[in-house]
Amino acid sequence: MNTALSTLIAEIILSQTGSLSNTLQKLNFYGRGGLLENIYWVFILNMALMAILAVFDPEYIVKWIQRYVVRKQGKKNKVTQMEANLLHEGPVLDMPDQYAGIIRVVLLTTFYSAAIPFAFIISVLGLAVIFWVDKYMLLRRMAFPKFLNNETTESMIEYLEWAAASFSVGNLIYFYTLRNSDDELAFSDTHSVIPWATFIVSMLHVNLPMEAVNKKTISCQKSASFSSRFQSGSSKIPN
Repeated sequence: MNTALSTLIAEIILSQTGSLSNTLQKLNFYGRGGLLENIYWVFILNMALMAILAVFDPEYIVKWIQRYVVRKQGKKNKVTQMEANLLHEGPVLDMPDQYAGIIRVVLLTTFYSAAIPFAFIISVLGLAVIFWVDKYMLLRRMAFPKFLNNETTESMIEYLEWAAASFSVGNLIYFYTLRNSDDELAFSDTHSVIPWATFIVSMLHVNLPMEAVNKKTISCQKSASFSSRFQSGSSKIPN
């Protein structure tokens, strides 16, 4: 909401002229200095900042400075063994926050992808960089992360279901605002059945109990979970 819609809502408020439909048609979406030009830079900065903030973590920098000061003092320092252990322990990787960042990228991309197809390429490259940065941080710098239960993963999957709804909403907005080279509405003579049908189907997918529907319509063989096999002493890793 904060990343994708704040700029859009501000633009709508500043350009308010009568009904919402008239306001959307008069917005500067595609021109120089318009909404999409600003959002393009939001994509790039969003990807870059996630990686930069992970590498230059303030908590890690503070600990690094403290360790340097202690080593500089040598035998004169009064740090206990426990304090030294804590000082040399890296910050804990906040996995829920990492999940939230990925979800934000996905929803932001789908919302603006109808007008900025290049956003998919930026996001894929950005997520690849974030993956390798997080992997390096986890293996080389961070402390062992807290235990994650299935609830966190399931919540992330449920939020990802909003990707189709996010795309359909963005597609509707650009359907009513896109202008051609003659500065005329590009879809003024086109029926809006498909964009609205996409929106309705995506909202149904989000709100209907899709897990129950899938279980009734799709048959799949149930296998023992990894945790149950591990607890039973089996050394064979499931496929």
